[in-house]
Amino acid sequence: MIAIDASISMSLRDVRPNRMEVAKRSASVIARSALGSGVPTLIGLIAFYGRSMPLVDLTNNVDLVERAASSISVMGKATNVSEALKDAYFMLKWAPAGYHKRVILITDGDYNEGFDPESLVPLLTLDSVRVDALLISGSTPSKATRLESLAAQTGGKVYVARNVDEALKASAVLAVMD
Repeated sequence: MIAIDASISMSLRDVRPNRMEVAKRSASVIARSALGSGVPTLIGLIAFYGRSMPLVDLTNNVDLVERAASSISVMGKATNVSEALKDAYFMLKWAPAGYHKRVILITDGDYNEGFDPESLVPLLTLDSVRVDALLISGSTPSKATRLESLAAQTGGKVYVARNVDEALKASAVLAVMD
């Protein structure tokens, strides 16, 4: 599952052209690289701000994922990572046996609404759901340490990208990680 932050802070231009455009390009790189790797892969897509909105259920149709990602725009002021993780978890429940379950959060790293995402760790680890994150921001997000803790507890990693090149390189790595 790819979950893209659609909060208002994603419109900031500290990363050119802005955080949202870099997030959408990153999602495209992840989808193309993962689905083109030769390993059976299914990808879903969620947009989140104060609420979470599943956009694409698990699929191997890269064009569908890319079209949906490109249609995401800034939607609200709040950022609720826990809602995105909860929806991703329930969508991944339907993954076929044998598939690795993973959520890649693409965000600027701050969240200000909802319950603490770390409270989902027991549920995520019970079903072997790994959480990775790509933080797109010109500065260190205030909640970066908490997201790093969340990722580490599920076997994931966090990448911080301060420009589009760093974001695209991290996306290519994230796409093929086991």
